Amino acid sequence: MGILVDQGLAWWKMLVKDATPSFHPNDNYLYNNTTLADLYSHRSGMSSYGNLAGGCEGNILIGKDDCMRVVNHQTLVPAHLGSFAYNSTAYDACDESFKSLSGTPLDDFLQQHVFAELGLRRTFMRPPPSDADNVAKSYNALDDGTPWCIPGTKLGDDGIGCGSDGLRSCAADLAKLYTCFVQSFNHECHTGQTSTPGSPLKQVSKTMSPHVPMLSTEKGEVSYGLGWARVQLPNTMGHIGLNGRLMPHGMPVIGKGVADELISYHQGTLPGALAVVILIPPTETVVLVMSNSLSLTDMPDWVSQMVLEEIRDIPIEDRTDFVTYAKTSIAINLGWYARITQGLMQGQPQTIKPHGPLESYMGKYVDESRVFSAVVTVKEGVLFLAFQGMNSEKYKLTHYDGDTFTWLQPRNDLSRRGR
Repeated sequence: MGILVDQGLAWWKMLVKDATPSFHPNDNYLYNNTTLADLYSHRSGMSSYGNLAGGCEGNILIGKDDCMRVVNHQTLVPAHLGSFAYNSTAYDACDESFKSLSGTPLDDFLQQHVFAELGLRRTFMRPPPSDADNVAKSYNALDDGTPWCIPGTKLGDDGIGCGSDGLRSCAADLAKLYTCFVQSFNHECHTGQTSTPGSPLKQVSKTMSPHVPMLSTEKGEVSYGLGWARVQLPNTMGHIGLNGRLMPHGMPVIGKGVADELISYHQGTLPGALAVVILIPPTETVVLVMSNSLSLTDMPDWVSQMVLEEIRDIPIEDRTDFVTYAKTSIAINLGWYARITQGLMQGQPQTIKPHGPLESYMGKYVDESRVFSAVVTVKEGVLFLAFQGMNSEKYKLTHYDGDTFTWLQPRNDLSRRGR
């Protein structure tokens, strides 16, 4: 989008409804007030369809033709308006805006104007070609840490999650791309310009500038730009990955014992794919950690922070004990099934009301957007729920109380299915 802004085809305060006619949410406030910058900085206050898009085995449960219909059925969440709330749904509206403004799908535009310019030969916004060699397999970790091979994600291909989760690449290509980012950022900051000679990237200093606080802290800046997180070290990191929600006492403070420094970073999380990139502008250093396994902790997060402390030459006495933090997050992660089961048991009435005839629950249940459905069937006296009616998304229903059933599965079962 920075390229389009630099060409005068868009501007960051442009209303999304003016960027693409397909953006027409039912909520009048979102329709009349949401800007491109609001979407890219995750401060729009728009609700999210979250985990509904991704199913088992890497499947995408919402087709590209239904993407904007789902976006337009989101509502305003007043508590999130103007504050940071990570929302990949908003980036689907960004993708549609980009296509309307440029006249080209995001994937094709990036291939022509960015990837080719930088010589990135193994970078795609869709599944790689069938004849591509040396493609990593994807894994989920079982409770005992055993890796279980799962199908890779099918996000991208100009559909749901293309701009937020659709990039496939390799370390060599990403090193080129992110080196270009940090060099372009430095040049723009030093010259006051919005472009850099030899770089296809534009408006980088704008996208990497603060647009919304990520959390309140007395330690220094923790903010989000237009697709980049910013942290003034020493401070906590990992606010976009998995570890933050697994640490009961918060993330560790990184970078103690040396001078303050402002860095930018981002994280990506999918079943069988985790990644972190950190940019250190003063030295034009890139830290890139990728994993093809969704393990019991967000390992690329810990490893990238460990490398960062090594690069910054943190005194030994001030270094973080990442092994202890990793063990803590693993224990919390493994306990989620027991916590949910306990909560269900505590909420269950002492006298459980009987359910009706199982056949009476059969049917197709559709949401308000008429896009997402749950199909309930009966087989040999057992109820089953299938999201979008797909066999890969079928779950056994367990009676809870009256007309209420649960579809909770053990963690290992879900991991083997690629969730």
